[in-house]
Amino acid sequence: MTDPLDEGAPNEQAWTAFRLSHAAATALRVLLAELRDVAPDYLEDLQTRISDAIVHGDMWSETGMPDGEPWDGYVPLQGPNGGSVNFIRYEDAASLEDQLSPDAAKPYDYLWHMRGVVAATLHSALDTYAHAVGVGLGPLPEGIDQLLGRAEATRHLEVEIFQSLVEFDATRHVFVHQAGIVDARYQRAVRNSPLAIGERRPVDDALLERYSGLAWDIAERIRLAVRGGLKAY
Repeated sequence: MTDPLDEGAPNEQAWTAFRLSHAAATALRVLLAELRDVAPDYLEDLQTRISDAIVHGDMWSETGMPDGEPWDGYVPLQGPNGGSVNFIRYEDAASLEDQLSPDAAKPYDYLWHMRGVVAATLHSALDTYAHAVGVGLGPLPEGIDQLLGRAEATRHLEVEIFQSLVEFDATRHVFVHQAGIVDARYQRAVRNSPLAIGERRPVDDALLERYSGLAWDIAERIRLAVRGGLKAY
């Protein structure tokens, strides 16, 4: 069976990769929406089980496995009902714990934070695709706008869409670098934002749906621009 990422021109391979990443982010968004209804405490429970797994890893790294064998770097992640167990790499458990428990005061809104992770994942899909097909270094909104303005088949972003992309970019920044907390950079980027420095950046499913559509629509415009040819500077 042929890997779709190995087929077609490089630009089309990048488009295929974008679609896969976008679909993964969309699947996570849907799962989070459904978890809210069927298992509202699931993320808190998962965080506790991951912490327990890391404790086992820390202990086994010093003492070895209970059967006397050297520790292999895997830790036991108990199932939600206690009736099953999966072994995952210690590094993966630590990464999950970082995402579920960033430095913040408790009680913590895990669902809010994971929605922020979805926003960052959607942004990453667009960012990776844009740079793969020719958007230069620097702020992503400006780079995309410049590329579209150079294309035969497209034009610069409309003001409203450009501002939405700036907000999307700034939202990604606060979740990746500020644990979802608004900073001065966010305030400078997002004009007329009602959010004060130190506040949480609100994220609900409606916002994620808007960002999902924004990422897809802009990626399609980039694809059209690249396929149609770019003007030289």
